[in-house]
Amino acid sequence: MTCDSPFGKKSEDLACIQSMIRTELSSALSLQRAEWLTTDQTAMLLQICATSLEKARSTGRGPLASIPYAKIGRSVRYARADVVAAVARLRVPGSVSKI
Repeated sequence: MTCDSPFGKKSEDLACIQSMIRTELSSALSLQRAEWLTTDQTAMLLQICATSLEKARSTGRGPLASIPYAKIGRSVRYARADVVAAVARLRVPGSVSKI
């Protein structure tokens, strides 16, 4: 690996390589970050009323109660990946009928 030094020469010094590694790791980690959604955003994604989601969360009943969430102070957040996974689990396979 080579980096441009401030003097216009190519150098392979340790600081330059460490900087490149940090940059690559940072971009890889940003891809792995969960996208957090509010209750309203999650409800819009699921095309349901936000109160239905809140009721399922507070009572722990119904299929929507299986969606994991995080409480941060008074705020509730859902990871988009968890919402998508829950919907996939709830999916009912269609049947093929012959006419």
